[in-house]
Amino acid sequence: MSINEQDKIGNLFHFLDSTITLHEEKKHQLESLKSALLQKMFANKNGYPAVRFEGFSNEWEHCKLGDVADITTGSRNHQDSVTDGKYPFFVRSDKVERLNEYDFDTKAILVPGDGRIGEIFHYYNGKFALHQRVYKVDNFNGINELFLLGLFKYSFKEHALRLNAQGTVPSLRLPMFTNWSISVPMITEQKRIGVFFQKLEQTISLYDHKLELLKKVKRSMLQAMFI
Repeated sequence: MSINEQDKIGNLFHFLDSTITLHEEKKHQLESLKSALLQKMFANKNGYPAVRFEGFSNEWEHCKLGDVADITTGSRNHQDSVTDGKYPFFVRSDKVERLNEYDFDTKAILVPGDGRIGEIFHYYNGKFALHQRVYKVDNFNGINELFLLGLFKYSFKEHALRLNAQGTVPSLRLPMFTNWSISVPMITEQKRIGVFFQKLEQTISLYDHKLELLKKVKRSMLQAMFI
């Protein structure tokens, strides 16, 4: 291989590595921004925003989750899943299985009751099947589902841990949901907050996808070049 060809190959891999690093840095910046904003919005132990945001009121009201949403579980077992099923089947992990039957047709937040407690949350709108140890939160009344999703991701694990003197929660029970005391602003502000965090997470996921593709291209080129 000539020096000129070596230079071209080296420059190509340098460009790929630089692009991957740039995307990783942007993803990290967005994740840091999300963490900081969540903390400022929800960190106050009384449930109110930790700082005043321009354009938002400080008139937040306390309520229990059971008063503003319905909470129940599914009835399926993990072994019910099938390959390439028509409907998503939410089980006790972050991986979504498939099933050819559905149990619910609704807009819901789905929370596994076992495993990585307070770390896995799904949001889905449509027909889906549900494991018997996954909680479904839906029929929202006076609370925006995307705003509530942000509350779940930021505050629910701490809430669940407070209920157990051992500092761990082996599994979730229905009262942990229904009796969870939360604070919410007016519904119009909830929607704005919820949509903002949803778009931020979508952008982070987009960078994740781009990083996967770039790394796949690099691996393929290395294999073709040196194998």
